[in-house]
Amino acid sequence: MKWLKRVAIVMGLLLVILAAVPFFISLDDYIPQIEKAVSTRLKEPVKIGGLRASALPLPHVVINDIMVGKTGDIKVGKVTVTPDLLSLLGSVKVISSIEIDSLVLTQKAVDKIPAWTKPESGKPSSQPQVVVQSIRLDNALVRLDKVSFGPFDARLRLNSKSEPEDASITTRDGKLKAFIKPDKSNYLIDVSAKSWTLPAGPAVLFDELTIKGVATLNDANLSRVYARLYGGTVNGKASVGWRKGLQLKGSFDVSR
Repeated sequence: MKWLKRVAIVMGLLLVILAAVPFFISLDDYIPQIEKAVSTRLKEPVKIGGLRASALPLPHVVINDIMVGKTGDIKVGKVTVTPDLLSLLGSVKVISSIEIDSLVLTQKAVDKIPAWTKPESGKPSSQPQVVVQSIRLDNALVRLDKVSFGPFDARLRLNSKSEPEDASITTRDGKLKAFIKPDKSNYLIDVSAKSWTLPAGPAVLFDELTIKGVATLNDANLSRVYARLYGGTVNGKASVGWRKGLQLKGSFDVSR
């Protein structure tokens, strides 16, 4: 059994070395190159606070303190990027996961998302050189003109073309859950909530809320809105816009 004990000691030492090596390798020299590349793509100034690599539990890169825009339209506390190591040998690089912690998104950033996600002009569509399989958001916050939503967590699965397959959003207190699935150029949405208060306008408390509909990047048409609150019920349809602040209109049957 001595040989087994020795192997265990050697493996333990190797793990310690693998975990310690990244702390002696500085990646900060790459920050200006990354900032320049992202700034060129977004046409916005980008600042990165720190960049480091780690080998455990899987090889990954951590980017700290990211800010996009002159007035901080987007702020991110930390981004963890975990690649598929075997894919690094091929022409198409695969990112197994991107984990985003403490994202703050403002109204200005929301307004610019369509332009940021638009394919670059003059370049033919082809197989992407980098494919992302999943994106995870933790402790995210969206700040519109007079409304804030969050903090919330989100999970996004993507296909081989880095296009969304489905997404889920859950507030940190667990009171609101939403499921989103792409449908051509639109998004099918299914929302449920319990003991949830409206983030804007009067502090209306919903005992139960169910919403189903279709959304775009600018608005949503809700074909079913059902709610129980204050001993009564509400049933109807509505449309919501957030291109220029939050706008809501619809028709409802109210009982009790």
